[in-house]
Amino acid sequence: MAAFTYVAIAPDGKRATGALKGLSVDGVTDSLVRQGYTVLSVKAAGRGLLQLEITAKKVDPVELSNFSRQTATFVKAGVPLLDALEIIRAETKDRKLREVLGDVMDSLRFGESFAEAMAAHGRALPPFYVSVLRSAEATGELDLVMAQLSRYIERDVEGRRTVRSALT
Repeated sequence: MAAFTYVAIAPDGKRATGALKGLSVDGVTDSLVRQGYTVLSVKAAGRGLLQLEITAKKVDPVELSNFSRQTATFVKAGVPLLDALEIIRAETKDRKLREVLGDVMDSLRFGESFAEAMAAHGRALPPFYVSVLRSAEATGELDLVMAQLSRYIERDVEGRRTVRSALT
């Protein structure tokens, strides 16, 4: 998702300015109109150096494993994915994961699939993660696949710890 700045008239008649993430200028405009705003302008926002630094960082593997396990549990329990992501985002301590989940939730609200929303953050995730999510969506087994991803990442982290301790 890209960042956009807007100028609009709020439902209460006051001038409003702000920034939103969206797929396109039209998508952001539609979102604002649905919220009752009269849109004056929407422009693509440039990326600052701080944002580039943050987006280059990877999600901590332990946090990603926890996220995968929690998502599997919520989906299996029948909790809507957007609600599950909101709960998980509020609970996580990893700043990068919170940022990714915020963007993913915005993308889901714009109608993107979960895998496509996660793919927008491919640099922050292991290379295989998004591919596995795509197959999970195709088969309708998101809960099972997320649980498997969690176990795989846990084993990978444990293996890395074992190798590190053997080398020291």
